[in-house]
Amino acid sequence: MSDLRLQCFDSIPQLLDAREPWNDLLQRCDVVAPTLRVECIALWCETFAAGEPVRVIAVEQDGRLVAALPLVQQRLRHVVRVGSLPQNHWANNGDLLLDRSCDVDVVLDALVAGVSELPWSLLWLQDIAYERPHWAAFQAAANRADKTTEVKQVGVVPQVEITDDWPAYDQDRKSSVRRNRRRNLRMLEKLGDVRLRIVNSASPDEVDTLVQRGFEVEDRSWKGEAGTSVVKTPGMLSYYQREAHHVAEYGELALTFLELQGQPIAFNYGWQSRGVHYTAKIGYDDEFRKCGPGQQMVMQLLEKLHGDESCDLLDFWGPEVDWHRGWATRNYPVGRLAVVNAGGVSPAVFRAYQRWQPRLSRLREHFSSQTAT
Repeated sequence: MSDLRLQCFDSIPQLLDAREPWNDLLQRCDVVAPTLRVECIALWCETFAAGEPVRVIAVEQDGRLVAALPLVQQRLRHVVRVGSLPQNHWANNGDLLLDRSCDVDVVLDALVAGVSELPWSLLWLQDIAYERPHWAAFQAAANRADKTTEVKQVGVVPQVEITDDWPAYDQDRKSSVRRNRRRNLRMLEKLGDVRLRIVNSASPDEVDTLVQRGFEVEDRSWKGEAGTSVVKTPGMLSYYQREAHHVAEYGELALTFLELQGQPIAFNYGWQSRGVHYTAKIGYDDEFRKCGPGQQMVMQLLEKLHGDESCDLLDFWGPEVDWHRGWATRNYPVGRLAVVNAGGVSPAVFRAYQRWQPRLSRLREHFSSQTAT
C-alpha cells in the first residue's frame, strides 16, 4: 500500500517554498501552460487577491508530490465567499495538477478529503477544461464523497493542430479568407518591409523593454482609447513584465511582433511549452486596421510553427471569438465547476439555485433591455 500524505499550504511563502516539488509535478501533468508554475500562481495571488486567504491542497504519494489544487478566496456576486482558482479576465493561473502515473482514484479521494476541511462552503472553479481526464476524475472523486456538483459550459477554446505541411493546412482555409489575407499583405508590403519577429529568449534586462514595446502596440488599438489596455490599466504592465521574467527563466516565453519598417504593428504576448504555443494577449495598431495586422501576424506565426518540429499545437488560450474560426482545426469546452463543500450551503439550497438561476438570468436580461429602451 502506498504512503499518502495530505498537505495544505495556507500562505504564499509556504507555496514558494514548495517551488521544486511543484514544478517537478507540473512536468508530470497533462496540463502544460507555464503560467501554472508556482512563481506565477504566487504573483497572481499577490496582484489580484492581496490579503485574501490562500489554500493549496496537495497530496504526496511515497514522498513525491502527485496532486495539487491552488485556491484563493473570491466573492461570488460580490457577496458570497467562495474558493476559486487563481484566475480572472486578465490572467488564468489555476488548474488541477495531477501526476498522470499516480493511483488517480486514491490520490483524488485524499485531495477531496482535504477540500472538505477548507473554510468555504462552495468551490467555484471557473474556465476549466472540465472534460479533460484530470477534471473528470476530480468530479468522480467529489461524487464518491457525496458532494453536490454542477458543471456549466461557458464556451470553447480554439486550437490549431500543427503539422509539417503548411500548404495543406492553408489550402483547407476558406478561399475567400485566404484571398483577403493575401490582399491585405500586399497592402502592407506597399507601405514597406513586413517581417515577423519571434522572441523566444531574452535577457532579464531585455524582457521588460520587449513586453512594454508589445503592449504599447495594444494601446494603439481601440483598447487604448477605451482605457482598457494593459498600459492604461494601473499595475498591469508591471504584472505581465514580472510574469514574463518567471516564464523566461524556464525558456518558455514567446513574444511575437509583426513589424513594418522595423516598427511593431501587431503583438502577441505568449508562451511555448512542451509542444504547445499559447497566444495569450493579442493587440494591433489601429492605424493599420484595414490591412488586418493581427490576422497577418497569426498567419505568419502559424506558417512558422508548421516548420517547427518542437511544436504540435497552437492554443488561443481564451474563449472562441469570430476571427478564431478561420484558423482553428479543433476546440475544447471550458466551463464552471461548482462543488458544494461541508457546511454553509446545503445541497437542497444549491439545487434550488440550479433550477432558478437560468430563469433569474433571463429576467435580468429582460429588464436590462427594457431599461435600455
